[in-house]
Formats: sequence, C-alpha cells, structure tokens
Amino acid sequence: MVTLYSAVTLLKRKVHILQIVFSSMLIMVLYDTSQMNEVGFWFSYLAVLGILLFYPPIERKTRRFPTCFRYILNSLGVSAAATWGIMPAGITVFGTFSTLAIALNLVMIPLVFLMLASIISGVLLHALPGLGRLFSVVYSYLSDVFFFILYHVTQYDDLLIHQVRDALLVLVFWLIITLLFFNVPRKKVYKYWIFSALIVTVFILPRLCSQSVLISGEDNALILRKGKKVLMINGTTQDHFDQKILKRFRLSGLDVERLLITHPDFINPENVLRLKKRYPGMVVMAAHDLHGLADVTIRQDTSVTHGKTSISLFPDHHKINVLLKPGNKSCGLMEYAQQMDSADLVISRKKYSELRTGTDKFLTVRQLLVRDTIKAELKKSGLEVEFNIW
Repeated sequence: MVTLYSAVTLLKRKVHILQIVFSSMLIMVLYDTSQMNEVGFWFSYLAVLGILLFYPPIERKTRRFPTCFRYILNSLGVSAAATWGIMPAGITVFGTFSTLAIALNLVMIPLVFLMLASIISGVLLHALPGLGRLFSVVYSYLSDVFFFILYHVTQYDDLLIHQVRDALLVLVFWLIITLLFFNVPRKKVYKYWIFSALIVTVFILPRLCSQSVLISGEDNALILRKGKKVLMINGTTQDHFDQKILKRFRLSGLDVERLLITHPDFINPENVLRLKKRYPGMVVMAAHDLHGLADVTIRQDTSVTHGKTSISLFPDHHKINVLLKPGNKSCGLMEYAQQMDSADLVISRKKYSELRTGTDKFLTVRQLLVRDTIKAELKKSGLEVEFNIW
C-alpha cells in the first residue's frame, strides 16, 4: 500500500486513496490467495478503510480546538475510526468488540512509534559507538515500559474487550450509526422507515423461529429452539466447535438455557466451560456430576418441556435416553432401546443398536455426514419439517 502510494505521488497522478487500498489488496491476493483466509489480512484493510472513511469528518470537527488538545482528540479519533472499521469483522469472527482499547491506543501507538524510531536510529548510527549504545538503551527502556503497561492492562481484559451475545442486533445498530454518521439517507422520513424496519426485523424474526437443529458429527447433538432460547443436547465434542456452534449462536443471538449431556463420552470439558462463561445462567444436566461440571443430576425418569417440545429423560447408569415429541411425531436419542418403541425415528451413535432391537428406525448421524442423506432419513420418518441440519 505504501509502495503504491509512493509510486502515485512520484508520478504525480491523481488517484483516489481508496483505489490504492483496493489495488494493494488485489495484488496481495493475486500473489498469495491464502491471504483470503487470514483474519489479520481482513482486519488490517478494514482498519485502514475505517480510518480513511470515518477519520476525516472527525478531524474537521477538531480544528477549532487548541493544538495540544487537538492532537489528543485526533489520536483518539484515529483509534476510534480503526476500531469502528473492524468492529463488524471482530463481532462476526470473535464475538467481541473493544472499548477502553481506544483510549489505550493513545499511549501505545506513540510508544511503538518511538520504539521503531530508536531501532532505526540505532541501526543507522551503529558506527558511532556512543550514539548506537544510547539508542539501544532507549529502546530497551521503552520496551520495558510497553510490556509493563501491557501486562497490567491484560489483568482487566473484561474492561477492554466485551463479549457480544446478540451479534446480529449489534451489527444492525453498527449499520444504523454508520448511516447516521454519513447522513444517509438524507430525508428524515426515509431514515425512520429504514431504521425501524431493520430493528423490527432483527427483534421479531429470530423469536418466531422454533425449528430444532440436528448436528451431524461425532456425537448425537440436537439443538431445541424456543425463539432465542436454546436447550442444547450434547454437541460439545463437535469438530470446529467455534465455527459450528458458538459462531452460529452468536450471529443468531441465541441464549443457551440448558445443556443436556446424555453420555460421558459426549463431553468436552473445555467447551462446556466456554459455554458457561458465555452464558452464565446455563444449567448443565447429566446422569452424574461430570467431575463438578453438572449443575443438575438426573437420577430418575423425568419430563421437561422446551417450547412446544415435550422431553422425556430416562437415566440408565451414566447415560440418559431421551424421547422428544416435537408436534405429532416423536424422536428418540439413545444408547439402548428401552422406552423407544413408540418413536418414529431413533438417533443413535451405535449402528449395532439396529441388530439388538430389530428395528430399522435408526438414523446413525455419526455415520451419515452427507447432508442430503440425513435429509432423506428425516423425510422418511416425517420429521423433515421439525429439524434443520448443521
């Protein structure tokens, strides 16, 4: 980007700065297509675009202030513009956005600049032992200050970085504030209609959805929805848990109320703790305490409801058989076949369960990783309307 800008300046060509940004992005992608999958690549360019788009109006507003105060405001403006530019990507990928980090950059960016200046000066003046050593000492001191600040700041990372639970809602508010910043659209009546439609859509549509989700993978995982409230059955041992589960929850603004573990093999303690951290009110249910992870232990046959779905739990030693009744159909989630005779479909991780029970109503999700195959099995049982597939 700097090379292109320097070339344009030397050639005295009139080119818009955004053309330079997108041209450099295209050159880097053509040189190495794997850059498209790198988070750092997108964050870097989004930060630059944020500064180019949002900072000029901020800078014009600060011109009436005294020089010293204007420097501070401009530094905060650059940091805020970059942060605002990368916010959609940060929320989508990591489910977080920074707050006090904007003010922290007021100190850290000049400090990094001084560190780089001391390194360059030390290299250029290395032939002069006194000056070279002086800049080396300056760099060492600045590095100590930098890491001292960084160490103490990371103790308060909850203040610096905020978790986002309803990503879609936050992204819509980001879009609305951005449009207001640029006064788009200009007529107030259009603003009212467009912004109101966006907010109403985000609030209402997710709450109307009650379709459950069947997750193919290593464990028998179901997600039962009641608007934005979720009862999650297994799923913590799924590959790519961040992308397959957490990211979808975050983007949909889902709130996990309960997590049911049906088998001790169907648990990844680290992912359970991550869910508990993100959803502090989540209740973990299992047939035993799971070394302290379970909040409720199921010792006897129990019935619960989640939305319109009736859920019967049948504990068996360290396992729990589950019978679901979403609407007029019934679906079993199990290890063994007791209490499942009436189910229209039984989801099992063990293929030999068919031989043990003499029934052909089994959908062994673990072995059916192809989406169309799972759909065909659900359609055969009349449950294709009840379940979406991840």
